[in-house]
Amino acid sequence: MELVELVRALRDHDPLTARQWVADARRAELQLADLPVPKTLDAVDLAIAAGVIELLASRWGQRPPNWTSGVRRRRLLAPPDFLTTA
Repeated sequence: MELVELVRALRDHDPLTARQWVADARRAELQLADLPVPKTLDAVDLAIAAGVIELLASRWGQRPPNWTSGVRRRRLLAPPDFLTTA
């Protein structure tokens, strides 16, 4: 389960694949704090990765990885039910 796959799904406007990644991560009890920084992403994709992982960490009661705090912030908007799997 690679974070790059989630970012690609989001960039490609593929919500089904993105929600499936989230559902699989939740089912696998993925520890978000352990996710390594995705080194192959450009600045925009890295901001997407950081933002979505911080969102999931907040929802799941986890800590985000340390690297997310060093990513340059961009305005990413998501509705309240963004990437919910229920």
